[in-house]
Amino acid sequence: AGVQSFDPALMRKMNRSQHSERLKRAFGQMRDAGFDNVNADLLCGLPGQDRKGFLRDVRLLAAIRPEHIHINRYKSGGTGPAEKAGAETLRREGMELLAAEGYALCDEDSASLAPERMNAQGDPDFQLDAHIVGVGAGALSHAWGAARWQNIKEPAAYAAGAAAGKPAAFRAVRLTSADELEHWLINRLLRPLPVTRRQAAARFGAALLRVFDLKMAALAAAGAVRETERGVFAACPGRWFEITAGLYGRRYLAAVAAGLGVGGGR
Repeated sequence: AGVQSFDPALMRKMNRSQHSERLKRAFGQMRDAGFDNVNADLLCGLPGQDRKGFLRDVRLLAAIRPEHIHINRYKSGGTGPAEKAGAETLRREGMELLAAEGYALCDEDSASLAPERMNAQGDPDFQLDAHIVGVGAGALSHAWGAARWQNIKEPAAYAAGAAAGKPAAFRAVRLTSADELEHWLINRLLRPLPVTRRQAAARFGAALLRVFDLKMAALAAAGAVRETERGVFAACPGRWFEITAGLYGRRYLAAVAAGLGVGGGR
């Protein structure tokens, strides 16, 4: 749940129409619907946000007791070093407050009440393997091996559709096991972690090994990977473009390039 802040004035500046009491009711409705592993996000360093208001947000969210809380730093093109340093200070104070409220700190920006103390949102394996249902306008969902979809972005239209029992998605893409294999390869290589045929077979079955071999051959031909005794690694960790270009089809990459206004869509 993307809370971000309980301050209505800040949320209006961010073009978000939400109310603190409605947010609290939404968490209760999620519990009533059977969701027992709820994540909620806060933002620090928002324009106009002060220390007192941010720590109030942390206390209010901790009182609702979601299993996971993430405190993310607000980022914008105009954010300078001073603003970044100030937001990091706020985040540290917020995490210390969560610890005092009984949360276990998982890493620099996440805390958990769940027994496994897991950073569910930030754990790449969880993101790849789990069925994830996004609740709310604009939220993203993932049904493994079947589809990804995004909810209607306009809050009133989303609420009206949900009340009428109609599908809330305004766009979706079908997924196959081969698509999930590509996502897994990108995730492993960019972390950077090794990939092997044995891992691929264990995860996706022997039937997809031919797809795995073709993908790895394309990456090797592009000079994007290197082979070691431990497996295949990215040749230049962090260079996402080379990895992505070696895995995704030309038609998809052309559509992305056209959307970004680069490369003439070729």
